[in-house]
Amino acid sequence: MVVSTPVLALGLALTAVGTAMLLLSLRPRGNKRDVEHRGMGVILIGSIPIIFGGNRRLLAIGIAVAAVIALLLLAASMYPDLIGW
Repeated sequence: MVVSTPVLALGLALTAVGTAMLLLSLRPRGNKRDVEHRGMGVILIGSIPIIFGGNRRLLAIGIAVAAVIALLLLAASMYPDLIGW
C-alpha cells in the first residue's frame, strides 16, 4: 500500500496538534475551586458504541460522533472501494 505525501503530512500534523493539546490540558490553572469538570467518552467495541458521562449536550454530540463512525465502518465493510480501505 502506498501512502501519499499529503496524507502522511496531515496525519503527522494532527498527531502533533493532539499531543500539544493534551500537554496544554495538563497545565495547572489558577484556583482549583473554580474548575468545573465536564466530560464524556465514547468507547467503540467493534461497531457498538458505549457512551458515558457528560450532560445532555455532550451526550448528543457523543451519539452523533458514534453514529458517524459506525456508518463509516459499515460503509467500509460493505463497499471497501468507496472509502479506499
